[in-house]
This record gives sequence, C-alpha cells and structure tokens, in this order.
Amino acid sequence: MAGKQFSTKKYRLRSRAQKRRQALKIDAPNFGIKSSPEIKNLSVLRSIEAKVKAIMAS
Repeated sequence: MAGKQFSTKKYRLRSRAQKRRQALKIDAPNFGIKSSPEIKNLSVLRSIEAKVKAIMAS
C-alpha cells in the first residue's frame, strides 16, 4: 500500500504553513539568504558608523 498522495493545492498550503511557522520563531534563521561579509560584520560596521557620527557632531 503506497503512501498518501497530496494534491498540488495541499502541498502549497502545507508549504505556506511551514513558512509561517518558521517566520514566527524567535530569532529564526533566514533560509535562502546568502550571508555576505557585510551582513556578518554588521554590528562592527554600525559601531564604526556611530563613532564617525559622534566625531562629526563634535
């Protein structure tokens, strides 16, 4: 006896529900997004920008 075959509509709904569950997770990892060096060092870049703004303001 073969496993139950789902229709295309059912697969779409299941996929959408899975994406929704994943998005609702706390600190969910982003799938399908390649991490560039800029994204990896985002906190460092922001701190440098903040220091530059502080120097420019004074």
